Amino acid sequence: MGLPIVLIHCQYVYGLGHLIRALQLAKGLVDGFEVYFLSGGEAVEGISIDSGINFIQLDALYKEEDSHKLSSIDDNLSTEECFKNREEVINDLIKGIRPDIVLTEHFPFGFLFEKEVLNLIKRAKSVNEQVKIVSSVRDIIESKKGNELDHKTVSILNENYDLLLVHGDENVIPLETSFSLSDEFKIRQVRTGYVIDCSLKRSPNRTKTIVVSVAGGRVGRELKGAVIDAFKSIQSQINHDLLVFDGAFSHDDYHRNTEGKIKYFKFDRSVFLKELSQSDISISLGGYNTIVESLYLGNKVLIYNREFLGQNFEQEIRISSLADLGYITRLDAEHLEKNKLAEILLEAISLQSNSFVDDVNFEGVARSVQEIKHLING
Repeated sequence: MGLPIVLIHCQYVYGLGHLIRALQLAKGLVDGFEVYFLSGGEAVEGISIDSGINFIQLDALYKEEDSHKLSSIDDNLSTEECFKNREEVINDLIKGIRPDIVLTEHFPFGFLFEKEVLNLIKRAKSVNEQVKIVSSVRDIIESKKGNELDHKTVSILNENYDLLLVHGDENVIPLETSFSLSDEFKIRQVRTGYVIDCSLKRSPNRTKTIVVSVAGGRVGRELKGAVIDAFKSIQSQINHDLLVFDGAFSHDDYHRNTEGKIKYFKFDRSVFLKELSQSDISISLGGYNTIVESLYLGNKVLIYNREFLGQNFEQEIRISSLADLGYITRLDAEHLEKNKLAEILLEAISLQSNSFVDDVNFEGVARSVQEIKHLING
């Protein structure tokens, strides 16, 4: 009898958080499961896929921040054609592999792909009545006080799912901070701890570098520009170098030549993590992965609290919570002014290097794998 089969559905529309987190879970599951990974976002150069993962790239869809509509990455395909093609791939795959576990990243805490995911679950149950359904979600949902769709989330989880994995630390940011109805879940829910790249190695030896990054790069270019300008104004006073990483979906700077102490990099996650693990200071937006990995590695962490459109307060909640606990320094829009940001950089450089954060749970991958194994083995 072969290994139990896990099918992961992952969709991201303008950031990278869902993809990076789900890939780490998939990598953790390879030892003990046959893993299939459906990716519905734009293909990303610079992210390596573990050889044990059967990675299937669906026709990709994305969304601009100021739009409520999904768009096809392929200009030759309409959104409707994209969904139709995806449905055929998903149905054929499920028929062929008959998964024992289906894991959906973020759904049903977001509904852009509701029809696709519910059809996937229905199809999986039709070919395997014993299939277990798992929801995987980050530490924070988008809303501050919840919204009218929260009851729908509860209903879908209770009716269709067997397990909810919340990838955060309850002692740092409780799920209730952004989802007040969590006590209405009737299924098992587990706070796994934060998911980080399992290859990360903590090092007490730090280089005099500042790393600035914007993850996907569809938003946040103003942070990179501000840091570069501020750094140029003080580079003659300091011994630090500035390492500027392009976003995965933007290619603004990597072709630029080194400028004094400023070095530019094309997006490459393995290179980024190597530099981050040795750096003194990490500057980024408030998304899940870079913050969590920077804290784990012991960087001094400066986070830009960018104002997002609509009711998306995920990053603001995370930044405020971590700043209140003293883990990070918060940068607001007014702090991006060159002289103000230069002062902040000089102050961060002058501070003694951070010690490692040992009171936060970073065991999200191991705990998730443990819970899924328990679910399948009973």
